[in-house]
Amino acid sequence: MNEEFSSRRTNLLFVVLTVINLFLLTTHLNVYIRFAKNILFYLLNPTTAVAGQALESTRNISQTLHEVLRVHQDNLSLVKDLQRYVYLDHDYQRMKDENARLHQLVNFPPTKMGNYVPARIVSREPASWFQWVVISKGSEDGITIDAPVLVWAGSRPAVLGRAVEIFAHSAKVVLITNTLCALPVQIKGIGEDGLLEGQNNAELRVNYLRAGGKIAIGDEVVTSPLSAVFPEGITVGYVRDITFSENDTLRIAAVRPLVNFNRLREVMVLTSRTGDRHE
Repeated sequence: MNEEFSSRRTNLLFVVLTVINLFLLTTHLNVYIRFAKNILFYLLNPTTAVAGQALESTRNISQTLHEVLRVHQDNLSLVKDLQRYVYLDHDYQRMKDENARLHQLVNFPPTKMGNYVPARIVSREPASWFQWVVISKGSEDGITIDAPVLVWAGSRPAVLGRAVEIFAHSAKVVLITNTLCALPVQIKGIGEDGLLEGQNNAELRVNYLRAGGKIAIGDEVVTSPLSAVFPEGITVGYVRDITFSENDTLRIAAVRPLVNFNRLREVMVLTSRTGDRHE
């Protein structure tokens, strides 16, 4: 009985090894499987020729591992180069944007509104994001109290605020979005006056508009000739919505500022207005 079981097990093992052998002989496999195949051949037929094939497979595996490591190192080097190029491209775009802004400042026409001093925004607190900024020029540069502060928006100047605290080499600017800031404005095209007030956010409001006026959504809001601070006709923003006051006698316009308050970098401070008299 034991001899019969042993004979069956031997026959089964022979059949399995034969099937594996035929599979390895007839299948195109990679270097690692070929190595395993040669080792198995050597175990089944330990001859010098088969041993040589096994050793050759070992050398191929070593060469393949070397190529894998080299490719991996090349990939790491390429990743570093890509990161460096991405940084350089980001730096290039930043310098390009800065150059465009400075070019606009240089080409700002001083004869239209008066003389101006370019300055950089050097400080802006998150808690007062729509209320104040500090600029890099002060009294030593000709900045005075209530000096108008403008920015270049697209292809034209726009109202940002006015200087309220002056130091030797810096100044604090109250933004038009500050609730403490009020500015006489005019609806361009219809000549209707109103009072612009900040809301401590990215939206402005114009009060005291006539209930029967012709103001419409999309109208341009500009500085009024009644302003004692800003020259006439500088763009403030555009009407976004119109509502009535509580007693329906006046209308209120919600205004979207022309200035992008999340991209403030350089400003223009007017130091004298066209037509001002100098002794």
